[in-house]
Amino acid sequence: MFDVIIRRFLFNMWAAITMDFLALSEEARTLNAKEKMSINPQGYKLSDRTGKLTAEDLLPHNTSAGPETKEFLLKVIDVLLDFIKATNDRNEKVLEFHHPEDMKRLLDLDVPDAAVPLQQLIQDCATTLKYQVKTGHPHFFNQLSTGLDLVSMAGEWLTATANTNMFTYEIAPVFILMENVVLTKMREIIGWNCGDSILAPGGSISNLYAFLAARHKMFPNYKEHGAKCLPGELVMFTSDQSHYSVKSCASVGGLGTDNCIIISSDAAGRMIPSELERAIIEHKNRGEIPFFVSATAGTTVLGAFDPLMEIGDICQKYGLWLHVDAAWGGGLLMSKKYRHPRLTGIERSLRLLSRDLQYVFPKQMYLDIVRDIETHREYWIHEVYRNVVEILNDICTKLDRNIKKIIEISADSVTWNPHKLMGALLQCSTIHFKEDGLLISCNQMSAEYLFMTDKLYDISYDTGDKVIQCGRHNDIFKLWLQWRSKGTDGFGKTIDTLMDLAHYQVRRIKAQPDKFYLIMEPECVNVSFWYIPKRLRGVPHSQDKENELAKICPIIKGKMMESGVINCGGIECPSESVGCTITEKTAENITLYKYSRTCYDANGNVTLHKEEDLPNPNPGISIDTFSRVGGEPTEEEKREAEYWRNWGEEQTKLWRDWGKRQEKYWENWRIAQQRDLDILSANLASNLRNIFTRNFPFY
Repeated sequence: MFDVIIRRFLFNMWAAITMDFLALSEEARTLNAKEKMSINPQGYKLSDRTGKLTAEDLLPHNTSAGPETKEFLLKVIDVLLDFIKATNDRNEKVLEFHHPEDMKRLLDLDVPDAAVPLQQLIQDCATTLKYQVKTGHPHFFNQLSTGLDLVSMAGEWLTATANTNMFTYEIAPVFILMENVVLTKMREIIGWNCGDSILAPGGSISNLYAFLAARHKMFPNYKEHGAKCLPGELVMFTSDQSHYSVKSCASVGGLGTDNCIIISSDAAGRMIPSELERAIIEHKNRGEIPFFVSATAGTTVLGAFDPLMEIGDICQKYGLWLHVDAAWGGGLLMSKKYRHPRLTGIERSLRLLSRDLQYVFPKQMYLDIVRDIETHREYWIHEVYRNVVEILNDICTKLDRNIKKIIEISADSVTWNPHKLMGALLQCSTIHFKEDGLLISCNQMSAEYLFMTDKLYDISYDTGDKVIQCGRHNDIFKLWLQWRSKGTDGFGKTIDTLMDLAHYQVRRIKAQPDKFYLIMEPECVNVSFWYIPKRLRGVPHSQDKENELAKICPIIKGKMMESGVINCGGIECPSESVGCTITEKTAENITLYKYSRTCYDANGNVTLHKEEDLPNPNPGISIDTFSRVGGEPTEEEKREAEYWRNWGEEQTKLWRDWGKRQEKYWENWRIAQQRDLDILSANLASNLRNIFTRNFPFY
């Protein structure tokens, strides 16, 4: 409290000298937010008796300490619930920022020799959360976070309580079955009817699993004999926008980073297929062995999607493994609205279906089917073809042909992180393979003391020998519980909302071209833009101007981080991720508003100014808040504050009404489209059955 008094004193002196209205209100907002911090480490008191106990006095050490154990845990829950409440309060700061050395002085991080009392442990919990970034806050826009899902969080609490290792069915029967069900469902959504999957500790390890499986598939003896069994030097390929973990695979896997060939991308951040093919041919001519391509579906910075169909054609042509790193963009697989064309090709059924049918069916029948595909191509690309594939499967079974030839898959493996766009709690990363049995073949070590073959249940449910780790955290329950709470359709609506919010922010940026420069149209929820300070407005766009803008944005980000009001992502080309779970159209306004209101030049000098045409985007924070700490406002200031309050309320109502109208319009549109798709699907299936009946009397 003393530091707040000192700050008020200095603030009043400064205000008397400058009388800068915007600066006053900005500082007042910061002071008000600081005083409002709801996590007070001193505010959680155990009873005197329990507070003096230590962990040795609780269960399981003391079997008669049930009441004390309950009191301690309930107090911990109080701390957690207050943090959850603060996380969802727009008037709360996103973080209480301190530089590392200052933070060390604020915290007691010592690990003592003697046990500390329970009251101190409660205080430690509260202190930790007080200074922790609220990653679920509506104003947290930093890397690849989508807010706090309470059901997933409840699942994580249960997971911690169960404290289960995931290596055998014997230890984790319920969780192993859950994992099978959820991963099978995810493969079906990708477009695979078979295969294998596993939950891994993060997308980087998921990508490593794909790399190891690809090498094992091409050179199965490498597992026992190492590099000496290789007929030449292996090379792999990825784009210059891919995640650094792909290059790390080359290092960890023994190839060396020089053998991870970087393919250039286009202006939108997508890998250029012609450059990939040129590089493959070049390295083959050198006598090297191209074996692995990692395409990206949702790059970290720009949210770009590599052209999977074209890359898949190249991989098939030269016999390379295609891995799709959809750690970020994989969530769009849940959206019928946004899955295509971004992820078209991840399952690759359409193109190969029309091309390879000639090897299975008579010529006229093949031509009939191809003609139908070309006539209704947009429907085949989506969901309708799955009904047809079932018919083809039935026919091919009677013909004793291999249906896999027809529905050959392009991607051999896919990384997909539900802890990103789907909003599951960290960490929750999955790796999927189209070929069943490859994980166990690649990684199995047959440790008999864990993976005995004479168990009383089906040992195929044991997952420990499929992975490179032994102990594996239970990451499935929080996802399973969250999926139950939303349903597959609910996930789709969530993804649609996030994408709609990104498009909304783009419209807001385009509406203020003098203040903001949109770097490119987003494919995902990453919206990349620059703030244009007054001194650069009206200056023709050039490389020199871009260089200046690139210097300004990191300074703005740093100042916002220090104030604790907003935490956003930003690099030389700042990328704002609007993935937070937002229910109102105010959080994106806040981001643009803060960029305009708190402006700094390239040297870091504050240039606070009044933007007449930029309203207060958050009516919940009054413009005249400064009056509580800096004296009474003038009549002119009161009138201006009242004007902006009324304006904000009016705009909020207009946006809400607009949102309701849009929601109703699109819902009706979706119903109509689904009805048309259902009719067309039935007609297609009927036409194909007639075609098959004419050609195959036994059908």
